[in-house]
Amino acid sequence: MNIPESFYESEVREGFYVPSFMKRSWAATLEILNEIAIICERHELKWWMDWGSLLATVRHGGFIPWDDDLDISMMREDYRLFLQYANEELPKGYFANNIFNNQRFDEFHTRLVNTTELDRSDDFLNRSHGFPYLAGVDIFCIDYLSRDDKINKLYKERIFTIGSVASAIPGDSLLKDVPQYEAGIRDIEALCNCHFKKEKPIRQQINILCDKLMQYSPKKESDHATCMVLYTGREYFGGVFPKEFYEEYIYMPYEFLTVPVPLHYNEILKGIFGNYMKPVRSGGVHEYPYYSQQEKLLSEQGERLPREIYEWV
Repeated sequence: MNIPESFYESEVREGFYVPSFMKRSWAATLEILNEIAIICERHELKWWMDWGSLLATVRHGGFIPWDDDLDISMMREDYRLFLQYANEELPKGYFANNIFNNQRFDEFHTRLVNTTELDRSDDFLNRSHGFPYLAGVDIFCIDYLSRDDKINKLYKERIFTIGSVASAIPGDSLLKDVPQYEAGIRDIEALCNCHFKKEKPIRQQINILCDKLMQYSPKKESDHATCMVLYTGREYFGGVFPKEFYEEYIYMPYEFLTVPVPLHYNEILKGIFGNYMKPVRSGGVHEYPYYSQQEKLLSEQGERLPREIYEWV
């Protein structure tokens, strides 16, 4: 992916200062997005900018100046295939972090990262546009809802309850390590007609069960679709839309790329954000900048921070 040198320059966007080091972080993230797009195009899989990144695309034509993450979504059938292809086709060092391959991961989306550790080798820095930290793209899955509201309510409560049990259990624990949760775990087995293996981490098994439960409604028996983990975790969620909203796409500029967005992006953004064209500088779900924790670890080890070494701020 070719990036114009001017992109790396510090600038003020909408009254917010974006340093050069953050620009390189953005570039590393867009490199990951480009790899996702290549795989999806090769296998005819659909993806689109979603959540805050859909807002960023429509309102800013790129990253929101005071934000630093990137979210995309796929329908369940394409999401499942993408994870299969990604294992074989992603560049060396990339890792699709999710509940299936990481027992400590406790989210129901995939975070695709370009490394799992700080890498200051020339090879990595060349591929990551000079950004030495882990960068990633969050990939969310969209599932279908039943036409029967009673069924939706049943599964919403079941997934939330089972997921709450999983979140209370340490990631590495086996069944024998958490006797205080054994009764609840047995209740889950009886409720879902399943059996957890003693030799595998119990939280990971419960999370995978929740992921299966989120797929309860087939497309042909549905009129609406949503991100199930957000739908089940919130009493009121504005992200439920007709399934047709996710069937047609247009392309819009995003920084120096063009990216797919749903044809009905206006209705989607209104449902999620309300008056979405009015910028509101508020904190996201993670600390800004997202690499601050990685910097903190280096600082505690007495190392000089990369952004100071390269004088990108």
